[in-house]
Amino acid sequence: MASKPAAPAAAAAAPAVPRRSGAAGPVGPTSIKIVLTQDLFDEIAKLIGPIAKAEALALKLDDQHMKKKLPLVGEKEVATATKLSIEKFQIAKVAMPLNDGYLDVQLSDIEAEVGSDVKAIGVSLGRVVVTAQVDISAKVTLSQAEGMISSAISDVKVNIDKFDVKIGTGFGGDILEHVIDLFERVVRGVIESSLAAPIQSSLKSGLDSVLGRNLDTSGGLQNVAYLFRVDHRDHPVITRRSGVELDIAIDAFVNESGAKDGVVAKDAFPGLL
Repeated sequence: MASKPAAPAAAAAAPAVPRRSGAAGPVGPTSIKIVLTQDLFDEIAKLIGPIAKAEALALKLDDQHMKKKLPLVGEKEVATATKLSIEKFQIAKVAMPLNDGYLDVQLSDIEAEVGSDVKAIGVSLGRVVVTAQVDISAKVTLSQAEGMISSAISDVKVNIDKFDVKIGTGFGGDILEHVIDLFERVVRGVIESSLAAPIQSSLKSGLDSVLGRNLDTSGGLQNVAYLFRVDHRDHPVITRRSGVELDIAIDAFVNESGAKDGVVAKDAFPGLL
């Protein structure tokens, strides 16, 4: 007697994705897939430049001191730079080209000026200004946590070129030598290391503001309140060829008595609003 054919295997259930903090139940199945193309990141780059400029100009730099071994005296402080501040940070170009797995951020041809009050072997040189051309690069990856998109910044590299110390006339000899050494050996490195943090902060704040914002929509009609909850189901997939692919679930919640004359009550959706 012929045996009955086996029942077809049930389709594998989609993996459960937790909701944001305070919300119950898993996220529903995929509602839409969105691909963000290079053009969008060219537009976001226009936002990153002004944010990076503001962060750099607000940067606090520590006073710097340089000691040297002098004949008959031994080690002695020979030059100091105090009240260091970035006085100009003009970014010519910001680019965010897509790569496989990450965004390659490039801030290039930055005209920077750093001023400080300088003393060398007890002589005040007043305000000394350094001009420099700066290029900065970084990598950005995107991830999903509790239904929201977040960026991570890594490999921030600051390269300073055309480093020029502008010193007033009338100074020479040991004074000039000590001041140039102070800026070339000490201050230059401080500027490079200090710029990494504000650039990282500006990239993350700009990207998270655009890509990580809450897209939920709620409203009321007569006595009915509704909520469309928007959650990212998985980590964004970044490729140079296609762009950034987002897998999004949209779940609807309805409370038939959650509104009055179209105005949604504060407790219409506990844990969701």
